[in-house]
Parts: sequence; structure tokens; C-alpha cells
Amino acid sequence: MSNNIQVVRIIADACHAQVIPACVVVRPGDTLEFVVLDEKEATIIIPQSGIVDFDNRIKDLNEDNKYQIALTLLPEVPKGVYPYAVYVKGLFDFAAGHSSPKMIVD
Repeated sequence: MSNNIQVVRIIADACHAQVIPACVVVRPGDTLEFVVLDEKEATIIIPQSGIVDFDNRIKDLNEDNKYQIALTLLPEVPKGVYPYAVYVKGLFDFAAGHSSPKMIVD
């Protein structure tokens, strides 16, 4: 089991938002730290259950958590590609990656 921290940045301007990196390679036990760089409220949506260490697969990034949240992958996550989405509330739109951003568990 790994224990690395990977930072995923969410950047939004007046017209669109972007997730950088669009694809992040992680291992079971790694932590993904999502950070909104310009203090716009955003929501992380992970459609598949059993990937990260919380039951609710929807997490808000806002002033209460200083626009960042850390999610740790469960140790039993199988290898695979797991799409997720980032919705930026002020833009009423989803952030772009390469299509949908993805977690690649290797």
C-alpha cells in the first residue's frame, strides 16, 4: 500500500474551469488533495463507490474547508480508470480535463 499525496488543482476564470492534471496516476492508499486556486466554490463528484475513504461520493470545496479537501484511496481499490467530475458553482459548469478527468489506479 502506498501513502503518497497527489495534488489536483482546479483553476477557474470568468469563462471556464480546468482540472490540472486531467489524469492523475495513484496507487491504493494514496491521497488526492483537491485545491481550488481562485476561491470559487466547487463540488467533487465520484460516481463509483468504494474508491475513497468516505461514504458520500460528493464533496464540496468552499470557504469552510478553505477550498481544499484530501481524499484517501482505500487500500483495496482495484487497478483501473475511474472518471470523476468537478462542478464549479460560480460558472454553473463542469471543469474540463481531457473530456472527464480520471484517476488511474496502478
